[in-house]
This record gives sequence, C-alpha cells and structure tokens, in this order.
Amino acid sequence: FRTNTFYRKPSVIGKIGCEGMELAAALPEISNGMAFLLGPYSFSRLVEDCFYADAGRLALDYAAALAKSLPALKANGYECLLLLEPAVGHDLSRREFERPEWIGESISRLKAAGVALGIHFPLADAKAAVQAFEGTAADFFGIDCVYSEPDGISTGKRLLLGVVDGARARIESAQEIAARADAFIGRAGFSGGYYLGCNDRLFDVPFKIALEKIKALSDFGGRQA
Repeated sequence: FRTNTFYRKPSVIGKIGCEGMELAAALPEISNGMAFLLGPYSFSRLVEDCFYADAGRLALDYAAALAKSLPALKANGYECLLLLEPAVGHDLSRREFERPEWIGESISRLKAAGVALGIHFPLADAKAAVQAFEGTAADFFGIDCVYSEPDGISTGKRLLLGVVDGARARIESAQEIAARADAFIGRAGFSGGYYLGCNDRLFDVPFKIALEKIKALSDFGGRQA
C-alpha cells in the first residue's frame, strides 16, 4: 500500500482466503508481541475490487482470513492485534465517512480468535472515529493525540494515546509527551486504562529517529512508573 514514488491499488481478482500460516511465516517469532495489520474498513477502501459485488462481502472475507491466521501468530508469540484504519481519518476529513453496517461483524470475527484487539485511527478526529467504532468488540482504541482534541471523546474501552508523531522527525521531549498525555487523561472519557505510543507507524521517519522516538516514550514511561 506504500511505495516511494507512486501509488498503485492492489487488485482483488478472486475470493479472499488463506491457509492460516502465511502471516506467521512472514513475521519473526517474538515474546508478547503486537502485529500491525490493515483494518477491514481501510482494506475495503484502498484496494481495487474486481471480484466482489459489494465492499461488505470483501471486508468480511478479509477479516475471516485474518482471523484464520491468528492462531499461528499466537503460537509465534503475538498476543495483540492492532488494526490500522488510516482511511477513517481520510474519509472523515473529506466528510465522506459513513459507518458501514458490516463493521461490527468484521471486528467480532477477529476478536473470536482470542487475541487482544485494538483499532488505531491515525490522523483522524478521535471523537468521531471512536463514536463510529464504539459498539464493536475491540478491546481498545488508538487515537491521534497530536491532531485531535480530548473534549467529547467518550468510550468504555481503554485507549492507546498516540502522543508521539510518526510523521515528523523531531524528537518529542518528556514535557511534550506529558502535556499531550495529561490532556487526554484528564479530559477524555474512557475506562481509565491507557497505553502510550505513536499516532501512526514510524514508517516515514529515518530508522535512527524512530528508535529515538521509541526511547523517548520508554524513558517517559519509566519515570512515570
């Protein structure tokens, strides 16, 4: 879904399915790891559909294929699945987002596989994104604390607070991280359980910078403990 010079849509030319070992073979074994995968909504929005009659059937088959892959991932040490939904923020910014009726079923299929399940909304208005997915079986939501305001967020779930910007090379200070985290902890409505992380994958910054951002988060978390 990302190239360094131009963009091409992957084409779906047949029924989506899997044997169940494909993802485990592509990812290294790990202890208590988290797998990042594209969420069903963004998958349905970003591919070129040359087979299915509607986006819902495509998304449900995609979710079923991911669910079939999760037992092998768990055996390789992955205890959590984080679904990235960048298309939610894009569509919200263009006032084109409509909550599909199939979204709850797609998430339930993945949760039934028995892993901790989060949905992350990079570059999205956190209030609107959380409202749209609140009724799903997800365990927690990842929200963009750099580009969102905490007021009006209401959920009974845990939050992954994206307090470090994955799209900028500048390293955040402990004071910046604390200010962003405190604003959401103090003003957003949620279960009270939270994690600290990035607002998006650290894909667009140099590897050395990405490590420094991760270290800043780690150092901050250690001082807070």
